[in-house]
Amino acid sequence: DLIAHDFNNLLTAILGHADLARGEIPACSTAGRAIEQTLAAAHRASELVAQLLAYTGHGWIEMKPLDLSAEIRQFATDLKAMAPGQVDVSFELAGDLPPVQAGIREVRHVLRNLVANALEAVGEGRGTVKIGTEACRLSASDLARNYPDQELVPGAYVRLEISDSGAGVPSELAPHVFDPFVTTKFMGRGLGLSEVQGLMRAHRGGVRLDTSSAGGGRVQAVFPADVTRYVLRTVADRCA
Repeated sequence: DLIAHDFNNLLTAILGHADLARGEIPACSTAGRAIEQTLAAAHRASELVAQLLAYTGHGWIEMKPLDLSAEIRQFATDLKAMAPGQVDVSFELAGDLPPVQAGIREVRHVLRNLVANALEAVGEGRGTVKIGTEACRLSASDLARNYPDQELVPGAYVRLEISDSGAGVPSELAPHVFDPFVTTKFMGRGLGLSEVQGLMRAHRGGVRLDTSSAGGGRVQAVFPADVTRYVLRTVADRCA
């Protein structure tokens, strides 16, 4: 991630100087068009660096208390717009969830990536994608079984689950879907799912592919619940 940060600093300089040059050169000239192409390429490189930092879990995130169900409701129109007309996107969002410490932009990025992969799994036919949330408590044995390679601690969590009616993931591919640049027609391609794993790592949470379902795919992401804030809020609500 140190290399990614250094590379990002170089890109910042390239973007700054190219933007200054654009103001001095006519856009319709050969040099002007070359500068526009330089800026476009630098922006794409910057986005890739952001993905790499997200994968390592070392990107900068502005954390704040967040009601995951409420955030998904606000983002629901955008998520539905991702789906073609023949795919139904539905929501099963728990009420009165304990808050999680999370970045709004990063949570939306996780949602967008997971929904995109679910839609790709459904394919071109009719199908469904379901987005749900719930509070849960994970024991040491739960974590050892479902998140064996992720540094999670037993306790209260808020679970985000996205399931689809697609073909599912072959058993031989399931252990590798979160590896970077894995390409399958079932679970997307490039850094999508590995980026999700990095973002969840940065939130001290975890993500897993649930292969217990008989059909379709199901991905679960868990965020540590801020139980102290939840208890204080509940007491305040009762006193109001």
